[in-house]
Amino acid sequence: DGTKVAYSFRHDGKFPIFVVAANGGTPEKVCDDCGTVEEWSADATRITYVTAQDLSGVGVLQFGSSPDAGWLRHPDYGIYNPRLSSDGEWVAFNARANRFAPAQIFVANVQASGVAGDKDWNVTNQDAEAPAWSPDASMLYFWSDRDGSPCLWAQRLDRTTRRPTGEPSSIQHFHSRRVSWRN
Repeated sequence: DGTKVAYSFRHDGKFPIFVVAANGGTPEKVCDDCGTVEEWSADATRITYVTAQDLSGVGVLQFGSSPDAGWLRHPDYGIYNPRLSSDGEWVAFNARANRFAPAQIFVANVQASGVAGDKDWNVTNQDAEAPAWSPDASMLYFWSDRDGSPCLWAQRLDRTTRRPTGEPSSIQHFHSRRVSWRN
């Protein structure tokens, strides 16, 4: 809702998370050693973070509850860029088997006990980075160099299963150095 800011930084070998009013004030430590803040949920009740102890996992801090460092992880993948849908029922994220493997975008259902198991994850795109939801969660935007240059793409999703429908469509090409996102 834009009224608060969450941040983290390494301090004395730990990664605490703090929350402060957007207009300033005294920060409140909400977690002693969680990790690096990724994002707020749309309803401002949860913060996702890359776990401090295992950089291949994603935790969630639900206000009023203990942090859940095992919220999203996989023994064979590094997981990063978690993004919650506006209704909080789905999470899109990047995963790769190793740092040289192409990144994939997965979508998984968020359940009361955590994120659905990997057998229920939907692979939405291969060789794609930085997923971002459309406001109604019917589409994912992402970066990919599938055409030889880093460009912005979109993938329509089924409204019930969040599985891809059709092929990704290009949104913006950045083939010239003057408009490249890497400049």
